[in-house]
Amino acid sequence: MIGWLVLAAAVVAMYRIADAEGKSGVLWAGLTFVICLAMAFLMPNWPIVNVALGGVVSFLVMFVYKIVTND
Repeated sequence: MIGWLVLAAAVVAMYRIADAEGKSGVLWAGLTFVICLAMAFLMPNWPIVNVALGGVVSFLVMFVYKIVTND
């Protein structure tokens, strides 16, 4: 149950960050949701850590995207 709350927090945080930077918040929130679910399936033995790592990975993806596009 706590994992779902962490997932929702990561999705909402990424939506707000993307929206504040002028990007599509829905796109980045959806990407975060997919990444978090993928991490949950790839690391099933770590209940909350897997989703939290998914949130961190999505933030890193956005960071790398901003560096590559010089935005």
